[in-house]
Amino acid sequence: MIDALHRDKGIEKEILFTSLEAALISASHKKFGQEAEIEVTIDRTTGKITALREGEPINPDDFGRIAAQCAKQVMLQKIREAECDVLSDEFRAKSNEIISGTVVRFERGNLYVNLSKAEGRLSRRDQVFSESYQPGDRIRSIITGVEKRGQKVEVQLSRSSPNFVRELFMMEVPEISDHVVEIKDLVREAGHRTKVAVYSSDSKVDCVGTCVGVRGTRIRSIIEELNGEKIDIVRWNESPEIFIKESLQPAEIAGVDIYKDERKARVIVPDDQLSLAIGKKGQNVRLTSKITGWQIDILTETELKKKKEIDKILLRQLTGLPGVTEDMLIRMQIAGFQSLSDIIRKGADILTKIRSIGPKKAQAMVEFAKVTMEKEKEREAIEEEAKKAARAEAKAKAEEEKKAAAAQAAQAAQEEVTADAVPAGTAEEPKNEAESAAESEKEEEPAQTAAEDEAPPADIEKAEEKEATAEKEEEETAAEEEEEKTEESEIETEAIAEKPQETENEPDAGESPEEQTEPSETATEAPLSTDEAVEKADNADGESEGAPEEAGSENAEDTAETPH
Repeated sequence: MIDALHRDKGIEKEILFTSLEAALISASHKKFGQEAEIEVTIDRTTGKITALREGEPINPDDFGRIAAQCAKQVMLQKIREAECDVLSDEFRAKSNEIISGTVVRFERGNLYVNLSKAEGRLSRRDQVFSESYQPGDRIRSIITGVEKRGQKVEVQLSRSSPNFVRELFMMEVPEISDHVVEIKDLVREAGHRTKVAVYSSDSKVDCVGTCVGVRGTRIRSIIEELNGEKIDIVRWNESPEIFIKESLQPAEIAGVDIYKDERKARVIVPDDQLSLAIGKKGQNVRLTSKITGWQIDILTETELKKKKEIDKILLRQLTGLPGVTEDMLIRMQIAGFQSLSDIIRKGADILTKIRSIGPKKAQAMVEFAKVTMEKEKEREAIEEEAKKAARAEAKAKAEEEKKAAAAQAAQAAQEEVTADAVPAGTAEEPKNEAESAAESEKEEEPAQTAAEDEAPPADIEKAEEKEATAEKEEEETAAEEEEEKTEESEIETEAIAEKPQETENEPDAGESPEEQTEPSETATEAPLSTDEAVEKADNADGESEGAPEEAGSENAEDTAETPH
């Protein structure tokens, strides 16, 4: 059992033997009481157990169920504690190494990772703000510490640490692991930019090209792991001027002035390189200051020229002091006193080393320089405030103009929409109720006309087409009716013309055969044309209406003449 636990759990055998002895002693106390003197030893070679109670051996069969259960619990507890210690020591040995795991859950901003043997935690400050993960995603991070929480081991992880980038370089660049290329320093703003200073003791090895790799294969894999974070690889140099120039790349540097006493550097750049040297939100100059260890002030060539002119003017004011001559100023400039700030920085002790400058005169120069510089700072502060006010005013004015332009554009767009919705000539000015009532009394227009006036052009065209179609249909209907009337008139005329002929041709019942053979006058008449028949029919109708009595008498005479 001891060998199996040692092999599976990685726990030392001595710890297991000690735990087992403690478990047996606890069981014996459970059986015989806490006052009993119990001694238990286990042979490390054979595994033989020797238990003595006040010098007398103890029979294992005397232990009951409760004592055995107590021994089991003690043994399990000791094994868990030993296992926890083993895991803790294992992960502490892997400190500052990269480890992979699976995202498990999120709690209060913390990200928990399953590391198979233990659980890792990335706090909010150890995470990169631009990265996001989901449960089940694979994640790589660096071990920064180990904590024991009861019988569990919690591993502290980080992806925002600069050492994480350092370990990635060691994994991707074998020359760093072989100490051919050395990482002198590394600074990082997680999620934004990282600067790495590298150096090679072998002159034949290009340290920057080695880290970049063929066609950027090595650096590209590191950037992908960092989710697109920018990396600047800088060649380290012992000279501060050269190292600062290298660190501020890709900006072009015109010159660097070093002030070793204050550990301060003034960098001169062309006017068009100022924004590139400063970087986005000051990242480039800030990281350069960290990696070089120097405080950096960046000036353009124009600003430097203006500053030198001001320094000369201020330095010339020293001639107002008693005993200060032009020759003395020239000697001071040769000694390195180019401005009043140089006098304040170097002090009176250095001034006294210049010929013809005594302690009193040197002290007076320092006091004068301090007072003058204070006044100059106040003047610069006032000018800066005036510039800020002017910029704020210009910004406010630009915003007002922008708002006005936006309002005009919105109004123009609204007018275009209105013009598209309402036809030209139909828009009317709003009228009050009195005018509307007067107009309604004076004018009464059909609802259809008003609807047409208010309708859009498309509706008006449709209405006109409908009216034209209706008029055309009415004309066609009138023509058809006229043709029908003409046809009816022709039919009536033919009927009237054929009716007398039929009357003459039909013999009466009382006529003799001779009389029937005599042709009638009507039958011998020539046939009438259509117009004559119509005119005759009209005349016949007029005569029948005008003289009904005559018609009746004529009918009576005809009846009398007809033999019965």
